Amino acid sequence: MRRKWTGSVSGVRRWMARWMALSAVGAIVLVSPAGVFASSGPLGTETSSNELMVILAPGADGPDLARAFKDAGFSAPQGIIGLQARYRDYRRVSVASADTGTREALLQIPGVVGVRSIYRASGIEYPILSNGQVIARFKSGTTQAQVRQIAADAGMTVARQMVGLPQAYVFDCDEGSRTVEECAGALTGMEEVRWVHPSLLFKLQSHASGPIEDTLYPYQWHLNNIGQLPNGRPGADIDVEGAWNATLGGGAIVAVIDECLQRDHPDLAPNYLTGYDFLAQTDDPSPTLGPATAAR
Repeated sequence: MRRKWTGSVSGVRRWMARWMALSAVGAIVLVSPAGVFASSGPLGTETSSNELMVILAPGADGPDLARAFKDAGFSAPQGIIGLQARYRDYRRVSVASADTGTREALLQIPGVVGVRSIYRASGIEYPILSNGQVIARFKSGTTQAQVRQIAADAGMTVARQMVGLPQAYVFDCDEGSRTVEECAGALTGMEEVRWVHPSLLFKLQSHASGPIEDTLYPYQWHLNNIGQLPNGRPGADIDVEGAWNATLGGGAIVAVIDECLQRDHPDLAPNYLTGYDFLAQTDDPSPTLGPATAAR
């Protein structure tokens, strides 16, 4: 069983079984309306009270570091299996209390350059981590100068503006003065902000998928193309069966990127959250020339 971690801001290049598009869709998936951000943990998670993540200086790991943790009253930091190379310096530490005093004590240990919360979610055995960034979308008309000033006031700097999502930005949090949660929380409720959320790292577990009971599934070549239709090209599909090995979609938020979406369709209306028409520049993605094709 192969598992990988992906960042909620940078892992959306391909929609495949091995990757989950949280981070930059990431951005779309991590979205919360301004004011909804919960300090207890984003996206329905809970902030762990007995563990923290520490970020080590490059090359700081080893016996000397373990002794330094022990001298400071902590257990040795544990590696987090499966992280990408760029997160190789992330470690998990068990603590009596994940409070401010504990964070400050960890930061005094030589070789520790950062401390972040760890989140937990029901039914998920792996820790959910922060990558130190915040994603936010601003209302139309907010200038880049305003965005930079708002970010600075919240203890952040602009990392980049997101491509394809108007007025959405990725920010680096100055963790020397504020936690990532505090950086995101500083933007909630602001008149210029539509939504804001920390960017998260999480690991997916493979699931065994049962037989497909939909009698029309063999004809849905866009899901699994094996050349079942005349002139069909095997493999020209979205690899949905591979994605099902990573998640069956329970509790997931799905982003549909298409010409339109019939949001009032009986199959979609109960679970529809929000949408955007990039052509008309409106929040209503409904078709204008007739019923939409199958997006369900």
